[in-house]
Amino acid sequence: MSVLKHIHDLSAAFVEMARILKPGGFMIHNFEPYFSPRGGHASCTMDFPWGHARLSEEDFSRYSETHRPHEAEWLKKLFKVHFNNPRVTLLEVEQSIAGAGLSILSWIEEFREKHYGSPSHWREVKELYPTVSLRELAIHGVHMVLVKNW
Repeated sequence: MSVLKHIHDLSAAFVEMARILKPGGFMIHNFEPYFSPRGGHASCTMDFPWGHARLSEEDFSRYSETHRPHEAEWLKKLFKVHFNNPRVTLLEVEQSIAGAGLSILSWIEEFREKHYGSPSHWREVKELYPTVSLRELAIHGVHMVLVKNW
């Protein structure tokens, strides 16, 4: 639960998960995608919507030092080390699943009202992460069941 966005090499992780499953075995994951409204957790979403996805690492460091100096070093480490790096999109999650010999049995996207962001949020995220879809900014969580192919 809530671990997939913290794994650096998600493709390798899914390969290992598939390796230890018997054919037909399944796994369940629940996670907040990195680009979701809370994808950087409370610490890295900053004091404005999608702060974790709208700031480059350099801008995030500068913001932390200026506005949260007592926790700046911890925040910078959290931003750099504790999330997928590089950041992964939902399409890349799906590709990693398929590449590991797993199939998606169920994929449920959870949306919450008023979590869609503005056009300026979308533009700022898209500048840093060109492959991110608008859908990813709106999804609060994903609940999925995966099965190892026979």
